[in-house]
Amino acid sequence: MVDDRRDLAEAGRILARVRDLLGQEEKLLRDEFGDVRRSGDHSAGSPAQTLQGINQMHNCAQDALQGIAVALGYIELGMEDEARRWTARARRTPVGIPSGAERMRRPLGASTIEALELARTHLGGFFRTEAWAMSVDIVLLSPQATYPPDDWREYDRRHLHKPE
Repeated sequence: MVDDRRDLAEAGRILARVRDLLGQEEKLLRDEFGDVRRSGDHSAGSPAQTLQGINQMHNCAQDALQGIAVALGYIELGMEDEARRWTARARRTPVGIPSGAERMRRPLGASTIEALELARTHLGGFFRTEAWAMSVDIVLLSPQATYPPDDWREYDRRHLHKPE
């Protein structure tokens, strides 16, 4: 549990920074776009999708940080069963990061890029999955927003491997 405590604490500090960066970006975007609920444009990269994406990533970072805090609390209390359960839960890959960025206009803002790079560089090992780090790279390299797709049939075919 001592190694878990160190790993959790380091991941928590990094996630707090990621959350703060995403929160800064969310505020900037809200100030720029204003109220977009009635805009009618919900295409990939639109203001509505961009705000939804940044909000998704910000909330995901906050939820992951809270899970780490709970795991650390149980470790500190010596409640081993709960600590093991919450530590395993805290190590689940936060799918909202980077998938929220798939919705966002390009170029991504500086704080979003910094948050994603920080997460990829320092949290890939914590979440114990190379696929997650690669998905961050893909989002960072994408020249445009990719979600929601213009053609749902094509999207389903490519992502669900459905034969036509």
